[in-house]
Order: sequence, then C-alpha cells, then structure tokens
Amino acid sequence: MRPRTTTAVYQTVARVWLTLAGLSLLLPPHRRSGIWLPLHLALAGAVTTAISGAMQNFMLALTATPAPPAPVTWTQLGLVVGGAASIVIGVPSSIPWLVAL
Repeated sequence: MRPRTTTAVYQTVARVWLTLAGLSLLLPPHRRSGIWLPLHLALAGAVTTAISGAMQNFMLALTATPAPPAPVTWTQLGLVVGGAASIVIGVPSSIPWLVAL
C-alpha cells in the first residue's frame, strides 16, 4: 500500500473512532460509565490508530525503505482496531479475558 493511501485509511478509521466517541456522549451516564467510554474511544481508538498510521510514514521517511506489503499494513490496522475495540467492549461488559486479549 502506498504511504498516502496508508495515511488516508488510518486517518479515516481514526475519524470513525472519534465520531463514535462524540456519539457516545449522547448515551446516559450510567451506560457510558461516566466519561470512561468517550475517553477510551477517543484515546485508545482514535489517537492510537492515527499515531500507528503516522508512524509508518515517519519510519519510511527516516529510513528510506520501501513501504511494507499491503497485507502487513492491513494486519497492523486490524490489530490496532481490534485491540481498542476489545477494551471498549470488554470493560463495560465485564469480560476480563477480552480486556486481557
């Protein structure tokens, strides 16, 4: 995947996380655990995804190496999004193995 495409994909996913964080503020406080859910959607979801995508371009600029193959980029994105989602789902649902995952 080309660096600009990688950045566009990661930033789009980060915007989705940030939108979910904003929408979660519409939930009643007891459903979102006060400020916990919006904060974790924004930080664990949006910020982590955005940084993960930006670091790939930063690494390419510093090392002058070719971009990683597309499957590697998609796997990394899936792991970052999956990790954030497991925390956001596991904590409110009281599923400790999902949080540990």
